[in-house]
Parts: sequence; C-alpha cells; structure tokens
Amino acid sequence: MSTVRDFRVATVGDCCIDHYQDQGWFPGGNALNVAVAWNGLGANASYMGPVGDDEAGAWLRAEILRAGLDDSLIETLPGATGLTELSLDEDGEKQILAEHFGVSEAFAPDPSNIAVLGHTDWVHGSLSPNAADLIRDFRVDRRGLSFDFSVRPVTEGLEGLDVAFYSWEGEPGPETDALLESALQGGAKIAVAMCGRHGSRARGTGESVSVAGNEIQAVDTCGAGDSFIAHFVIAHLEGSSLEAAMQAGTKAGEEMCRNLGAWLNHRPEKVA
Repeated sequence: MSTVRDFRVATVGDCCIDHYQDQGWFPGGNALNVAVAWNGLGANASYMGPVGDDEAGAWLRAEILRAGLDDSLIETLPGATGLTELSLDEDGEKQILAEHFGVSEAFAPDPSNIAVLGHTDWVHGSLSPNAADLIRDFRVDRRGLSFDFSVRPVTEGLEGLDVAFYSWEGEPGPETDALLESALQGGAKIAVAMCGRHGSRARGTGESVSVAGNEIQAVDTCGAGDSFIAHFVIAHLEGSSLEAAMQAGTKAGEEMCRNLGAWLNHRPEKVA
C-alpha cells in the first residue's frame, strides 16, 4: 500500500511575493503553495516555475529552500518576480490591493525540465498562458494531472485533465453547477468549485457532491484554496472517494485560515 512519501508530485506555474501591509514579505503563488503543502505532508514534491533576476527573486528562492523544496527546476528570468499587495479585513479575509504576475505571467516550462518530471505520479498547474499546452505536455499514461483556473471560467480544451479546480465567490448554486458541468463536457474527469466559507462543490462522472464549510475564526484566508487542492489530490491518489477528498481539502483549507501567510507554520524574515 502506497504512503504519502511514495508519491512523486510536482507543480508547474506561478510563484510570487505576498506583501502584507504592516507584516512584510511572505512567499506565495498558487503553484508554489501547493508544492510546499505537499512537501509538508511528506510527499516527494517538486516545484517548476520562474523567479525574476531581482532582490525579490533571490529572497523567494532562499525561502523555498528553507521550506525544504529543491530549487533545481526554478528558472531565473530577466524581469520582476511576481508581487501581490495584500491586506486583511477584520474577519481575516484577504483583500488583493494590486497584483503583478511579473515573469510568471508568460512562463512556459523548458522542454528539458518537462522531461525531468517524466515519472511523476501527479502534476498540478496554474497561471499558464495556455493551459491546453500544459495539459498536452504533461499528460501521459498513468500520470494524474490537475489545473487551478482560479476565477477564470476556462472549460474548453480540458481533454486529459483529471481535475479542474475553480474558485467561486459566494454560495454555490445553478451557475456553479453549470460551470462544473461545462468543465466535464470540455474533457475534465472531475471539476471542483472552491467556495471559501461556503464550502465546495464537485462533479465527476455520474456524481455531484457538496461539502459545507464550518464557521471558524480566520486569521488569514490566503493559501486556503491551495491547501485544499494539495490535500484533495493526495486523498485522490490514495483512492479516497470524491466526497472524502473534498472533506480532506476542506479541513486543510480551514486549518490554513488560522495561519498567517500561505505556508503553514512558516514565518519568513521580514523585508522592508
């Protein structure tokens, strides 16, 4: 029977600096956050993505190493490292004040690095300029593949995608169901809408599952969706049902909401 440490999992996509007002710099980015969460679970996790050739890029690479991830698949590209300006309201809800994707915005994996991940059990992507290309490049027999489309309602060209993740503001309803059904029609095997404190909803072949959120006192909601994804995928790899995978993701997301920053129990050095 496989254990978490037996799984070889990788993410491809964005990383950034999350700059909190009055709190300093924190490491972040959808793809990077998922890889760090997997590493914390004990999986053999890798991250492939870009940093800029600036002070922020050097700092972020150092934080990635300090979190226990290898940096051999991180490319340093000319330009600025991604930067998200954040604040938190009284309920711990993150407020995005400004978002600059920097070198992450047009990142495309190097073919030689794609080959390095040839025997990975699962690849998760985000913020690719062309999700269809990533699906084509990484989809091979016996490898799982997921993509975080965030708030973008991309539902076409998903053939070969095991799980399509979406972020949905507000309570799930008919419009959410239509999005999920459209993703299945577009080729995804499973489609999941993460609805924050309202829980989550998912559709697979012949089934639809909803999991309610719990009332919690949030410190910071940043990274909750990425933690949901990381735990959902591991539960799926372990053979859990769709509902059980969603429950695992919900619990992890709520735990992250009690944490400052998008990496659990990681307090970086402040940078002025």
